[in-house]
Amino acid sequence: MGLYTAYLSIFAGAAITARMFKPRGSNVKGLATKSIDEILIKALPDQESYIRSAGSISHYHLADVLRTRILEELQKILAGKE
Repeated sequence: MGLYTAYLSIFAGAAITARMFKPRGSNVKGLATKSIDEILIKALPDQESYIRSAGSISHYHLADVLRTRILEELQKILAGKE
């Protein structure tokens, strides 16, 4: 799973959640975060136990990890290493 896809899914989920709780918004009580968990586990397999134990709280904490890894991959590409 791509690092950028995982990074984007965190913020897309947050935007959907914010929209649901906006006045006159949907009556949905919450957003199913299991799919975001699975995306993050595929992108960051070394963080699987943390994601499973912390649930959706881990999403925001892992955004910086994903950002760092995305930048590292871009630097490799720009340096011609990949």
